[in-house]
Amino acid sequence: MYFFRIIIPLYNSEYIEKCIESIENQTFKDFIIVAVDDMSTDNTCEKVRKMAKKNSNIILLEPKKKLFIGGARNYGLHYPISTNYTLYMDNDDWFNSNTVLEELHEHIIKNNYPDCVRLPYVCESGNNRVYMGLDEDTPKKLVDSLYIAPWTKCIKSDLIVDFPENTMIEDVVQHIAQVDNIETISVFRKAVNVWNRNNKNSASLKENQATLLNGKRISSIYRNIADLMDLVCKHDYCEEHRKWRINCYKNLVREGKEETF
Repeated sequence: MYFFRIIIPLYNSEYIEKCIESIENQTFKDFIIVAVDDMSTDNTCEKVRKMAKKNSNIILLEPKKKLFIGGARNYGLHYPISTNYTLYMDNDDWFNSNTVLEELHEHIIKNNYPDCVRLPYVCESGNNRVYMGLDEDTPKKLVDSLYIAPWTKCIKSDLIVDFPENTMIEDVVQHIAQVDNIETISVFRKAVNVWNRNNKNSASLKENQATLLNGKRISSIYRNIADLMDLVCKHDYCEEHRKWRINCYKNLVREGKEETF
């Protein structure tokens, strides 16, 4: 059993070598990298294969159909390997230092193996680096946060919840469902990931969202609302947030502001 599993969905990533090197250079070595390709059309997979030949703790999975980012994460999650905790990383980001996993491992042990560890990060844009401290230490605070990226949470592997698949909007529903499935949260005070805002091809950039698979994005907006309506929450705070999200998205659709999703 590995202590950490790090799942990386891949798609045409010019930064993938920097991403994986930042993991392999960690002082703490008890981890496995599960990279899942989502039908890349460039040499991303070849780069990962070369790195995997040098590092036995890299697994490259290549499904034969388009999964989108949520489906790719699920594919890596269900690869049969035992781990204590799971982290997600986007293929154009990297760890902030070589001691991130060592310090995170120590933090988890010191805090009696919480269900979730909240992970601050650094936002890098141009020459600017801004520390983003995230301090939500209860499920209610966490579910209401606007900072919901999967890589801001380290979760016990046996508590991980799947993402919606075949959609471009996968994080909102999973965030609510994931928080609904945890009880204890500890806050890690050091930045773990560097969120790379210099990647001009990133799907998270607003200027790309209007043109990137436009028809698919529109269908994903309505799929997101439907998934939220179908989600069943066991905790009141998650149910309240679910209803709030539905109302917000319905209002945006009525106002013709789909680009804000």
